Amino acid sequence: MNRNDHKERVWFQVHTENEQDIVHWHEDLKIAFVLFGQVDMTIRDKTYTLYAGDLLVLNPFELHVVTTREGHLLALHLSPTFLQSLGHMVPRFAFYSRQAPSIAVQQLRQWLAHSVSALLAQDETLAEGYVHMMLSLLSRDFAQPDTTQDQGGDSTALQYVQRAVQTF
Repeated sequence: MNRNDHKERVWFQVHTENEQDIVHWHEDLKIAFVLFGQVDMTIRDKTYTLYAGDLLVLNPFELHVVTTREGHLLALHLSPTFLQSLGHMVPRFAFYSRQAPSIAVQQLRQWLAHSVSALLAQDETLAEGYVHMMLSLLSRDFAQPDTTQDQGGDSTALQYVQRAVQTF
């Protein structure tokens, strides 16, 4: 589902059992967490089978498909407006919890839970605080070089999408 029209800076959605998206992308950075069961997430040409407790970060403009089998997936979305408000460029991430140190995964799960609780309580400022801590940890330990940068320095959304389509 393309939710580019969503107005919140930080928001979440839950994918329930037996859902399958079409191939899509969005401008948001997406932090996916499997609440229970099993979920397949295909990013470009690689499929990850996720189980309860697994986390995965999707960078903006990455083509992907979510297929929930008998599981539920919580997706925390960080809008471009929110990311730009941080005052620095947010790197692209390479993060899948099965390939990360367990202490980092535990901390991310805890902050994710707190941020969603704050959103449910309609305290966006508190939610954004927890999200900022998550991004700091991810930026420190799981940033990857942005290969989409032009020689001139800036990338456009169109360039991201064109490269993503070519690699899918």
